[in-house]
Amino acid sequence: VVVRAALLVLAAIVALARHKAGRGVAFGLGFFLVAHAMESSIFALELYFEHRNYLPAMGVFIALVAAAAWLAERVPWLAQKIESYLPAKLLP
Repeated sequence: VVVRAALLVLAAIVALARHKAGRGVAFGLGFFLVAHAMESSIFALELYFEHRNYLPAMGVFIALVAAAAWLAERVPWLAQKIESYLPAKLLP
């Protein structure tokens, strides 16, 4: 079951990477999985080692930003709503 799930995730990442707009999302998901593979084991993380999740979380953020950028290109009225949530709007 785990091998099938891993192959399914790998196939989804490859399919996204082949599509020009999905490269950022594929990179983010791949970064998340590879970074967690380096830090993970069969044992659960102790609370002391919780900081090891910070770097892999950047992959999720990259994927979310890439997906938001893709949506903003495809749906013009949604671009204004996405832009309103950006923290950069708070800067002068």
